[in-house]
Amino acid sequence: MRTCLSEVAKRRLAVVAGAIWLTVCTCGVAALVRYSRLTGDTGAALCEFPTDLQVQNSDKRFSLLMFVHPHCPCSHASLEELMRIHARAQQDLAIEIVFYHPANKSSAWAMTSLWRTAQAIPDVRISFDSDGRTAGRFGAKTSGHVVLYNSDGRLIFNGGITPSRGHEGGNRGTTSVLEHIRSRDKTREICPVFGCPLQAQAVPTDASICGAVR
Repeated sequence: MRTCLSEVAKRRLAVVAGAIWLTVCTCGVAALVRYSRLTGDTGAALCEFPTDLQVQNSDKRFSLLMFVHPHCPCSHASLEELMRIHARAQQDLAIEIVFYHPANKSSAWAMTSLWRTAQAIPDVRISFDSDGRTAGRFGAKTSGHVVLYNSDGRLIFNGGITPSRGHEGGNRGTTSVLEHIRSRDKTREICPVFGCPLQAQAVPTDASICGAVR
């Protein structure tokens, strides 16, 4: 009888433990999903491109700037989407990738894997943004923020080009940028930005925190 009761107790304990484990896993996955959908701050970008700034190959019809925190794991997906845009619109598009760089840090602080990925994109200018001054001028507050200006210097896109934090793939931002370039549409569009705070000196280093699938 004792043996039977002991076996029953063991089974019940296993069922309870399994239920607890399943609950913890479900809550963890739900938290990651919620976090991956958490948008950053989409600031109010300049309506007109500053006359004192110039993007490389500015004779092209459109100028695109992307602002990146060099330690934000979410921004790998943003750069992947930017490469898709570049591949389909490079003849009409001048691109500059602006990396946040605290003035009290060496240049090596910003030369991360994100920097190296950016360097691999042909005909793209890469620059340091000391203490985020340029980002501040354009209203960019989140890593991965993109602004697109037409040949008249008018803002036609402001926001992000990923579907969620650390995820690449079909999204309204990338589609909108390409549609604006293809159709010469001057209607301004704003899309959510998914990424780390741009001017933080410490950000998550684990890509899984951004829900990244790489």
